[in-house]
Amino acid sequence: MRRFIVAVLIIIPIKMYCQSDSATVTFRTYQPSLPTVFVPGEFNNWGPNSNGNISLGAPSQMSYDSTFGAWLKTYTFKLKDPTDIRRRLGDSVFQYKFNRGGVSAGWYSDPLNPQQNPLEFNNSIFRLTKLFWFQVSTQETSQLISRITAGLVHTDADSITSIQLSTGPSATLITSTIQVISAYNVSARILDYYFPSPIARGYYLHLVAQNNHGDSVVYSKGGYAIFEMPLPSYAHHGVTLPNTASNDSTTFRIRIPSRQYVLLRIASAGEPVADATPIVMRYAETSPDWWINVKLPSGGYEYLYELDDGRQIYDPWGRVNGDYGSRFSTSEEGLTADNYIWQNMDYQRPPLNKLVIYELHIGEFVGGYYNLPAGQGKFTHLISLLPYFDSLGINALELMPINDFGVLGSSGFSWGYDVNSIFALEPSYGTPADFKTLVDSAHGRGIAVLADVVFNHINETSSLWQMLQDEAANPYIKSCNDLRYNEDELCFFKDLDHWTIETQELIYSTLKMWLDVYKVDGFRYDYTQGIGWNINDTTKGILGWSNRIHQEYGGTVYQIVEHLPESPALLYYSKIRSGWHDSFRDEIFDEARFRNTSLSEFENLVIDLGAYPGNDTPSSPGRYANRTEPVNMNVNHDEQSLIYEMTTFQSVPLDEALKRDKLYATLMFTSLGIPMLWQGMEFSAPRGWLNDNQRLSYRPVEWNYYSTDRGQSHYRYYQRLIQHRIHNPALTDGVLRKLKRYETEKVLVWGFIDSTTDARVMVIVNFSGSDRAIDNVPWLGTGVWYDIFDQNLMTVADSVINNFAVAQYTAKVYSNKSNADLGITLVEHQFTEKPPAFILSQNYPNPFNPTTTIGFRLRVSGFTSLKVYDVLGREVATLVNEEMSPGEYTVTWDASNKPSGVYYYQLFTGGFVETKKLILLR
Repeated sequence: MRRFIVAVLIIIPIKMYCQSDSATVTFRTYQPSLPTVFVPGEFNNWGPNSNGNISLGAPSQMSYDSTFGAWLKTYTFKLKDPTDIRRRLGDSVFQYKFNRGGVSAGWYSDPLNPQQNPLEFNNSIFRLTKLFWFQVSTQETSQLISRITAGLVHTDADSITSIQLSTGPSATLITSTIQVISAYNVSARILDYYFPSPIARGYYLHLVAQNNHGDSVVYSKGGYAIFEMPLPSYAHHGVTLPNTASNDSTTFRIRIPSRQYVLLRIASAGEPVADATPIVMRYAETSPDWWINVKLPSGGYEYLYELDDGRQIYDPWGRVNGDYGSRFSTSEEGLTADNYIWQNMDYQRPPLNKLVIYELHIGEFVGGYYNLPAGQGKFTHLISLLPYFDSLGINALELMPINDFGVLGSSGFSWGYDVNSIFALEPSYGTPADFKTLVDSAHGRGIAVLADVVFNHINETSSLWQMLQDEAANPYIKSCNDLRYNEDELCFFKDLDHWTIETQELIYSTLKMWLDVYKVDGFRYDYTQGIGWNINDTTKGILGWSNRIHQEYGGTVYQIVEHLPESPALLYYSKIRSGWHDSFRDEIFDEARFRNTSLSEFENLVIDLGAYPGNDTPSSPGRYANRTEPVNMNVNHDEQSLIYEMTTFQSVPLDEALKRDKLYATLMFTSLGIPMLWQGMEFSAPRGWLNDNQRLSYRPVEWNYYSTDRGQSHYRYYQRLIQHRIHNPALTDGVLRKLKRYETEKVLVWGFIDSTTDARVMVIVNFSGSDRAIDNVPWLGTGVWYDIFDQNLMTVADSVINNFAVAQYTAKVYSNKSNADLGITLVEHQFTEKPPAFILSQNYPNPFNPTTTIGFRLRVSGFTSLKVYDVLGREVATLVNEEMSPGEYTVTWDASNKPSGVYYYQLFTGGFVETKKLILLR
């Protein structure tokens, strides 16, 4: 049986204000009698709430009514009140939500109200008018509609004189029209009608109400014949392109239980979809899937699914989010709507023991280099910066989430963890062809690409949630406090349920897309602690999809978990090969702040395979098994840079902070584990935030430090460490030798020996603030040794060195193999601050109203685009989008239909970009 009603609004007359322009609204939500339910909204200061938590006794607290079996709360509103500043979306418009238990995880949109604001957390919206139907709901039993309930809102001074209900197989074949005003509850203002004989699901329903003035309001839906047919074996989720089995038809499929019908609306790409002729989809009850075959000419298309409540959604399995719907092509461009031809098909991924990862946010990394406003960094910009990673020696890029985030379509700036689509790319970063070009170009330079993928949760704006806003019925979603085995609670967004077959299939299909379609080399799995795993059920949770990918691709795919608290046990019992080394980062961070990490902690938790205790079951083993399991980092996107931490919060002088940052960097490359850099740290960019309000703000990488003496000194230091980490067998395959701790001096000595090549590395680190001359330093062999930073020679005549000098906060690293022996060639990077591919002039006039002229000069031929964006990074105008020859050009922008404010115009050509600001002043 379908759940009847989750939330409704009831109108009850209470005489406040002037009767003629007021309405009394009783919010109702069907929830158990415990816990307490609230209705926070603009009308009660959203609770009020503190970080999402609402206290008992708050103005938004509802009362449980056993007669309705629901929670109720009544408010009275004026229909028109221009002085009410709470009505930010319009004079008679309010936003609201419900909340279970008064906790931050308890907020949910009204499932029966399709009116939502995707720009503000998907808040539900109600619009007060003189007469309107609100939240019409039907109750279903055995595929038959047995009851219809509908709020009928009217002003307090009016009354309802007639309500007619018409039903039939379709709008042109009405079989019954009756007067049902007797089923109208005048005091509650709710029509609650039971059909004497239940009607078929998908029948046409037509309600017409009239008030005492003769005003009428109509509600209609349905009228579609639903055919139940088994799902064809060839039908994949989303779109299946034409094939022999489908008789060259395109197959559409979406899994949504508890719907009376689902319609498909489709149009040629670039044409509006919402009003296209609807196609009624077939229903495969045993799945439960809705599907249909459609004969389509070769070409590009966009489509939407329309649900029985009138909402239209993009395909949750769609790979491209177009302007009007999910996009694909029946031609060779296929599901990603591109015809990219791969070039570097013989690329071989570096082995894990030679991997050096560089984590970056595309928008911030390229935005800092090209001086872009928030939300304007693109895949194409990063392509132009790939030579930088070549010179540095990086062989793996880890991209923070590039899925469609925020609201549907281009969303400006975000870290990307507010995922809107599991399959589609974020449009503001570029097209699928752009991303394929990035991956292909990286492979051509020997650089792997890892995608940071988010599987713990999904945004409320996601079609995966919008298609069925019911955690109990939606096969992909669960309540965030309904915890699975080894799962920690994190109640942001909507929680994916990895214990269902549907979610396992969804994630596996996503990973397959990244690997087969976009040819990425691996994944960083975000917040796996919130997903769960169980060694007694390896088909569920993390183990299900990760083990399957490992097996299918022969263990060649990089799979890295952000599992905090860290869990070597998870790696031991799964096919996942690597995880973020929490203790490594924390011990170094504590040393940078308080200088309180002991030498034994450095030996065990930093350079070796030790780990903090985890909270998983089983929790053993508690140490990593080998050098490719822990991923070592001093900073990542969630943390402050050590330079910023020391200088901003610890009052460490800058010169000392720079010296210590180099020392701590040495540990990443001379420890067991895979080193990972965070953007800008290699040229001493002081990345950080003063408070949590700044944490998620746009902070472009501070490339201005790169060309300074301090930046170049840092860069060269990192470059040499990276090159040895990749090319020196002692660091890639050697056995760790813990040689000596000088506790009083706070000096630590260790090394590595590779027996196959006899490559050896010695590391001596002085963590103290004083210069040290230490005696009896054990050494891993006699002969000539090379300082890896400057190739200066040191001859060692004995197995012990007396009186070895090491300056304060300094790391000394020696190799018994020279750079020439190891095949290391150091290339000094020669980036110019702005590649001189073109000139973009300032617009004139500026400020302007309503037109302005923009001039630019191209020095080479190529595809050129000139676009205008608002301050949120949303595209508002395309002025040029074509192949152009060298020369000087001018274009005019007419902003007659745009509001006053600051805008940015951006010229892009040949991988280079320039952005300038203009002001529209009316």
